[in-house]
Amino acid sequence: MQHVNFIANPFGQEALNARAAALGLKAGVVQIGSGRNTLPALGGNTFEVKDVLKANGARWNGAAKVWTFETPAALDAALSALETQQ
Repeated sequence: MQHVNFIANPFGQEALNARAAALGLKAGVVQIGSGRNTLPALGGNTFEVKDVLKANGARWNGAAKVWTFETPAALDAALSALETQQ
């Protein structure tokens, strides 16, 4: 079984971090294994917004308990959808 780790507020993603925090969420990355394999991720209390996240391509990572995205652009699009929903 691979080790999975959520790293909140990664360096260089301050704008995404701030947008997520304004929504009560945490932006970050999921590191899989000990290598450099990472995926953009969104965590926190996501139950109320899970359908929006799924509609924007997010996948639930049960090991890290966060939603992962294939690209930072997909995470950005999900945040935009959540911001317009407010």
